[in-house]
Amino acid sequence: MTTPRQVFDEYLAGRARRHVVAPFAEHLAARIAGTNYQAMTADAASWAASLQKMASFLKLDGVIVGADTTLLAEAMGAPIIWRGDWPEIGGRPVSMAGDFNHHGRLGTAVETANRLFQIIRGTHGCIAAMVGPMTLANQIYGAENAREGLGTLKAALVSVAEAFSKTRPDILLLLESANLTECANISHYRRIISAIKNVASYYNIKLGIYAEDFAYAQLLEISHLNADLYIFGGTSCQSRPPINDLENVNAGLGIALHMDNFARIAPDALDFMKDRNDNPALFITSFGEIAADAEIENIRNFLTDIGNISLEEKRQEESIGI
Repeated sequence: MTTPRQVFDEYLAGRARRHVVAPFAEHLAARIAGTNYQAMTADAASWAASLQKMASFLKLDGVIVGADTTLLAEAMGAPIIWRGDWPEIGGRPVSMAGDFNHHGRLGTAVETANRLFQIIRGTHGCIAAMVGPMTLANQIYGAENAREGLGTLKAALVSVAEAFSKTRPDILLLLESANLTECANISHYRRIISAIKNVASYYNIKLGIYAEDFAYAQLLEISHLNADLYIFGGTSCQSRPPINDLENVNAGLGIALHMDNFARIAPDALDFMKDRNDNPALFITSFGEIAADAEIENIRNFLTDIGNISLEEKRQEESIGI
């Protein structure tokens, strides 16, 4: 029987015998550890231990650290408001000067990744997550000025990418909840992605982009951003998912499922993943963070069912590695 680490390595090499499972579950980790998210993220040792316990309980293939998209904005001086244990950005920063790597919860996230990956690297895939350029631009400058302000954020983004890369994850995942297709400066955006990709490549790390909001007509444009992995959120597994149009893209592919309503999406999702035919395995994650009050046993059973789908007889002999 293959271990989660073996499955993850096979996925990275493009020869996975099943889909890889790694949801956004840091709030769920806090609940499993008997604490809350705000307290957990204030202490790297607690954060790392909680994620390790959660990964074992849910039987995950990979563990994602730092998926809170408010971390960098907070480090740049944006005020944070806590609502029901969920952080929200309460305004724009007055000044963006300073060392972004080791400021507040962002620094704790980097330290957590460093601690956790040293412990689980031999047993699970390691994914460090950080906010993407367009989402950060919306947070810092507002939607109306995000396009113009995008260029000023390059140094901060590259700096944080390097800090996470030094923790030696398998994948550095950029999280975009803003609509990338509304970015007029797509060439400027591409240059920022290229700079981050250069940092990741220097440390022999794969670069992934999680696109939560996108227009179907722009799928190919997003998938040509020089990343190694593209995960698309908001896709439906009913009828013909748009991800099927990207099978010839020379990169790994993934989908984000609305696991807060798994009872509705589970049958279609499982059928879709079983019928992948000769297509490569997918990176399966959640559409955003799984809520702490989710039905945890049902989530675990659903993720286990995904992990039990064998592609051994269906996968291509020459599939695409990432």
